[in-house]
Amino acid sequence: MRKKIVALGLVAVMSLSLAGCGNKYVKLGSYKGLSVDYTASQTEVTNDDINSSIESKLTEVAKVTKDKNYKAKKGDKVNIDYKGLKDGKAFDGGTATGYDLVLGSGTFIDGFEDGLIGAKKGQKLSLNLTFPETYSNSDLAGKDVVFKVKVNSITEIPAVDDLTDDYIKNNVSGYDNVSDYAASVKNELQEKLDASILETKKKAAWEKVIDGCKIKDYPKEDVEDLKSQMKTYYENLASQYGLELSDYITQMGSTEDEFNEQMEKSAKEEAISRVVMNLIADKENIKVTDDDYDEQIQKYADQYGVSKEEFLKQVTDDDKEQIKVGLKLSKVQEFVVDNCKMNLTEATATPSSTTK
Repeated sequence: MRKKIVALGLVAVMSLSLAGCGNKYVKLGSYKGLSVDYTASQTEVTNDDINSSIESKLTEVAKVTKDKNYKAKKGDKVNIDYKGLKDGKAFDGGTATGYDLVLGSGTFIDGFEDGLIGAKKGQKLSLNLTFPETYSNSDLAGKDVVFKVKVNSITEIPAVDDLTDDYIKNNVSGYDNVSDYAASVKNELQEKLDASILETKKKAAWEKVIDGCKIKDYPKEDVEDLKSQMKTYYENLASQYGLELSDYITQMGSTEDEFNEQMEKSAKEEAISRVVMNLIADKENIKVTDDDYDEQIQKYADQYGVSKEEFLKQVTDDDKEQIKVGLKLSKVQEFVVDNCKMNLTEATATPSSTTK
């Protein structure tokens, strides 16, 4: 988890040492009352969004059917063993046991999932299929094969339109009817969408604030520190793929000179952003509280599936400062958004009502 914490803090790697030295580097422009355009493909979740989310969630909570005569239908999850044969011999990548497959998901080649519709638990089937001509493996492209399949279990997953209150009550913890469950899913999706839109607004407003500032100079020591931290981050990233940084840069379609130029540019932009952040925070008395920090730590812990206490064991003093800087920047940007006129220039999705 150590590398994960470093990655979380990468966007906030500048130290708070820049506070109070802003005038040496930047003449602050306007940051209130600005007119800022931003785009969003949608502002409210649709019925399709809600139904797709419910379908996904039902796949996770649905229970294996005990009815031996139940026939698998499209949308159900089947657990299968299978072996693919070409000319009577098993081919590489064509065998698995205990594989969970949602029928109709399009995971397998044409005919495989359709061939399991109507199957019962324990049934063995032979599926005579043909790989598509465009299949990535040239040894299999366009070839006739036979899949030997055994159905180990079937998990009945009802279509959203067929959901009943009894099904929700028996399978979804905390809910006893379809209406309340669908409303909860809608609220969850809307919260995520609203958070995404807020980030879009913050980015657009912050770019306009930075563009309105006059840059006098760059904090050279901080720029070099930031470049060093960026390089370390990418070295760690490359090592996860078993590569040296130079090889990773090449595989990304860049050169070392281009990479270094981009790091220089990014470091300068980040350093100036921190200077502007501190100037506005000082003028508007914007601070990161202990509650802000604790809430963010809990979010990180939840994200990685560990307790808050366990997460904190991995947090160094540098991590703590990085997290606080990230929080400070977020609060300053939200202040700017709240004090600007935000103009939505694109929205294509229509408002939705709760399903069922």
